[in-house]
Amino acid sequence: MDTTPTAEQIMGCLAEFWKLHRTVDFLVYLKDTFGVAPLTIPHFDCIYIAQAKEGDPVQGWIGGLINQWWMADNGGTRQIINPDLPLLPNEPDNLRLGFYPRPVLKFYYSGDRVTTGESFGPIYTCRKIARLKMGDAGPVEFIESHILWTSSSLGQK
Repeated sequence: MDTTPTAEQIMGCLAEFWKLHRTVDFLVYLKDTFGVAPLTIPHFDCIYIAQAKEGDPVQGWIGGLINQWWMADNGGTRQIINPDLPLLPNEPDNLRLGFYPRPVLKFYYSGDRVTTGESFGPIYTCRKIARLKMGDAGPVEFIESHILWTSSSLGQK
């Protein structure tokens, strides 16, 4: 049995943020990850997920060239050609209560290691590394996850 995860399995884990972001648990996640959370649950139009062509899942580097894109929204999760992202995402007109209406989650993986970049908004951006473990039923799990940096640890506001 092959225990190497696929990009689609990793994307599936990240797509779970679509369901999570509509709950109070997302506020807890934001507080635990970034040290701050809004008073109300944000509303996203969709969440884009990108698999990078290059990176280093041990050091936590993710390249800018994208191998494939997916979109998670009320219609489910599907592969797309190009995301609909603003040229200047941090401009006030492109934010909704401090969040991007269409956040981006990027990942790069090799073997059983993954690095992820979460960008929910200017103060809700981070980089993580983790090991990947295949679950008994097929889904992949992120284990031994570590936050390398957050936008607040870099001094961004």
